[in-house]
Amino acid sequence: MGGPLAILSACAALCGRASSSAAASRQYLRENDLAVRRLGDPDPIAKGCGLLVVTSIRRVGKTRFAFAEKGERGVPAAVILVFGRDGTSVVDLAGWPMARPTELRTMFGAASMLGVSNVHRAATYAFGPLRVWRTALGWLRGGAAGAVILNPPEAARDLLDAPGRIAGEDHHHAVALAGLVASLFDKSRFVAPSTRSEREAA
Repeated sequence: MGGPLAILSACAALCGRASSSAAASRQYLRENDLAVRRLGDPDPIAKGCGLLVVTSIRRVGKTRFAFAEKGERGVPAAVILVFGRDGTSVVDLAGWPMARPTELRTMFGAASMLGVSNVHRAATYAFGPLRVWRTALGWLRGGAAGAVILNPPEAARDLLDAPGRIAGEDHHHAVALAGLVASLFDKSRFVAPSTRSEREAA
């Protein structure tokens, strides 16, 4: 897990890559209907992640990624900042291959969800349930409202603490989310008190 200095260094590296890939990043935003068209329109990037940079990444283990350096084999990917519960502190970076948006990875494994501040904010539930998206791309297209799971065990705890109802993208997704939260409980820990005859038999 990355500490504050590691995260700060990763943010600086991402910003350094932003200038060299500005054209590719703008094109990706346009192609995915994320570009702001008119002054005053909501900006999902500013609201949800602060920055999206198209750059090259490589896989690290099953769930992590690292920036691909010169000479390393990488894949073109979109990389964003991940904010913590306060909605402003950067706690991790998330990225996904441009060709496979469902393959969402984090750099440090420190973040439970994208949009985790929405999960814990009571105002989120004023006009309906919290929307949980399958992909970061879908979440951004939805105006960065709701959340996206990055680390399932940690996300389950956040969802358990949510002060309102939770909606998946469809019925199957909603069932999977309910199962994720239910997985926190080991049903075998809940037992009936033993009777006197059972104790004597033992």
